[in-house]
Amino acid sequence: MELIEKQIITTSVVVGTYNGEKYILEQLNSILNQSVLPNEIIISDDGSTDRTIELIDCFIKDNKLNNCLFLKNKNQGITTNFQSALDKVTGDIVFLCDQDDIWNSTKIEVILNEFRANPNLSCIISSINYINAEGNRLRIHTALSCSKSHFIDFSELLVVCSYLGMSAAFKKDVYKERNLNLWNKTTHDWSLFIEAFFKGDIFFLGKTLQSYRIHSSNASQLPNSSLYIKRVSLIKRQIDILQNTIQHPKLNYKQREVIKKYIEYLNFRKQMIDESKVFNLACNIKTTKKYGYSLKSYIADILAALPRRG
Repeated sequence: MELIEKQIITTSVVVGTYNGEKYILEQLNSILNQSVLPNEIIISDDGSTDRTIELIDCFIKDNKLNNCLFLKNKNQGITTNFQSALDKVTGDIVFLCDQDDIWNSTKIEVILNEFRANPNLSCIISSINYINAEGNRLRIHTALSCSKSHFIDFSELLVVCSYLGMSAAFKKDVYKERNLNLWNKTTHDWSLFIEAFFKGDIFFLGKTLQSYRIHSSNASQLPNSSLYIKRVSLIKRQIDILQNTIQHPKLNYKQREVIKKYIEYLNFRKQMIDESKVFNLACNIKTTKKYGYSLKSYIADILAALPRRG
């Protein structure tokens, strides 16, 4: 394509793995089937105990991937695992990649053209399909699957769970110049999104460039818990992330006030669920829409607030 011929931009793909033997080869094959291949692939394993390491070793050997670096780490957690790989990147544009998803064949090409067309971009987040364990498409509607192309402002970015690292590509200096305090206290993808905001524009591209797989291992961090526990735990997590974010030295007064108001809103939701105040939550639909939450999330809050036995 014309834009690709005009300017050479190098790319790095960072893959985090942990006990991913079931899906990892499908993900890696989707990377190798790109219309524009990455300059380097860095895979960081977090101490897998299944056949993940064996499968990746064979994949690298069989495909003669001289541009692939495979890091075999002790189990340290997802953020530290991604950090091990991100520390090694040399490409201008970095793509984050989970072990169980599937990339569309033109993902890298499309993203590179967007970066070339708008040099002020620091990060691009693209639309996704949701699929089940067997790879069949799910009818799930979220900000990541339904939104049109647009620039993401600070208020929208605060809806912490709307965007996923696996759908993002960012300029290398977003990570290299990150705030270590925020990085160490929050998730790796949230930290990168905040840093990207200070480095330039964040653009949501309304083109589906990958499929996000939902299965028993990633569908919920609390799979056997009640809806009440799941909702309260999710809200607590968001509050914790935002309380750490508000300390970022690059935030101005207005941005800190936006975060404070959002934390107040989250605390209100948590309190209403805790106290089973269904009516108060039901009357809060305008504020819920303001912060970008779906009707499904609104209903989930109400159901979680229903009086609990015992």
